Amino acid sequence: MTEQVKKGKPAAQIEESVQRLTYRHFLMPIIIILMIYGNVVLGTAETQYGYYAVQRQKNITSVVSDSRQSLCEANSSSIRFKQQQEIQSITANWNAYCHLAQSIPVLLMSLLVGSWGDKIGRRAALIVPTFGLFFKAAFFAIAIKLEWNIYTFIIAFFVDGLCGMWITLIAAAYSFAADLTKYGKSRLFGIIMIELTLGMGVTIGALSSGYVIKYLGFFYGSVLIVGVTCFIAFLIIFLPESVQTTEKLTSISQIEYLKKSISFYTKNDPLRYKYIILAVVFALNVTPAIGRINVQSLYVLNSPFCWNAVLIGLFGALRSFVQMIVGVGLSRLVYKCMSKRAMIILGSISAIAYYLVTAVAVNDVMIFIAPAVGLFGSYPITIIRAMMSQFTPKDKQGAMFGSLAAIDAVCSLIGSVASNVLYGATVSIYTGLIWLVFGGFHLAGLLLFGLLLYKEAAEKKNVEDNTTEDVKLVYVVKL
Repeated sequence: MTEQVKKGKPAAQIEESVQRLTYRHFLMPIIIILMIYGNVVLGTAETQYGYYAVQRQKNITSVVSDSRQSLCEANSSSIRFKQQQEIQSITANWNAYCHLAQSIPVLLMSLLVGSWGDKIGRRAALIVPTFGLFFKAAFFAIAIKLEWNIYTFIIAFFVDGLCGMWITLIAAAYSFAADLTKYGKSRLFGIIMIELTLGMGVTIGALSSGYVIKYLGFFYGSVLIVGVTCFIAFLIIFLPESVQTTEKLTSISQIEYLKKSISFYTKNDPLRYKYIILAVVFALNVTPAIGRINVQSLYVLNSPFCWNAVLIGLFGALRSFVQMIVGVGLSRLVYKCMSKRAMIILGSISAIAYYLVTAVAVNDVMIFIAPAVGLFGSYPITIIRAMMSQFTPKDKQGAMFGSLAAIDAVCSLIGSVASNVLYGATVSIYTGLIWLVFGGFHLAGLLLFGLLLYKEAAEKKNVEDNTTEDVKLVYVVKL
């Protein structure tokens, strides 16, 4: 194994023993689906409630109605249109403040909880974000019922971030899959299954969110998510632990947990440059994926689309179904036709095309075509997770996925805050500008990934040259 590491090969390629799967292990997909469902429904509702609350404050007719015609005004010279642009800007800035409060604490927690999972098990890493979502939904319900100022919602976002939010859940889920699979195709399949489960959660959440808002309203919709989180906590109790350990959380200092999560990028190791480049490419792909979530709702609430809550939910379901279920589901077939590295290139090009089509869209048809164009857009994120997992020893999987969760947190901060600020500043100039910026992130990631391919090719050539020299030397000695 030492020789493998010296040649830049993964240290994780050793004989691994894994637990035998039982029916209780399949509680994990249910937990993931419910957790993602809760986050999607609440996330969709929060943006639209902010939009509604600002309009109520301005004494303007509600935007959250059944009639698409009443949602926006196409005449750019009218007073209503100017009011609409002002409300878009205010809501975008409010979104930015909320996600700023959420993203700063989650950066620290994602690093810690990932490493905690390697020591005290995955269930602890699951229960923490579950409580965060519970608190956020309960706070929303109370604040909506009592009609508190929308800026008080920042408290709920902060607590959710302090609990690691969905980012910590995803890290724990990938670590759980790594615990139960062996190096190679089995590990890749485990990562893909988690991606598909996430896609199902997003699709179900997006599909139903509009109807939840329409028929239950913001208050009872939040109460619904409170109930979902209680059920999730019940399921976690019966989930088998995939990490067998008797260690306590206090056996190692919290500083050591932090060091463990960042050691992949700081420790002098032949694989360090791969970790660093892949992590940066990962970040460049995750940032627009997170940033578009809130901006997408505002974008289609605006003219010329003028969508309502149900249509927004239907589109979100279609996008996640196409990209996260169909696209990821086809990944095994695509993998038979090309390498993982080629799949990252394909995915980057597909993502760029998605954002270009969205940026220039002038009607509903173009918006609905965009997900098909971006069918393979999630490949870079999925494949990079799998590649980095295969580089990593089994006892460090949680720390590695925790480091990716921290990157998710940074991207959430940059993506959510910066995209809302940029959209709020440019909505009156050109609403599609933010989508061109998102496409630029993917282009930068593609170019950086090309640098990794170049370095790997140079490294391979160097090894081949050294091998040739060794063969020549042996031949001369024999003579």
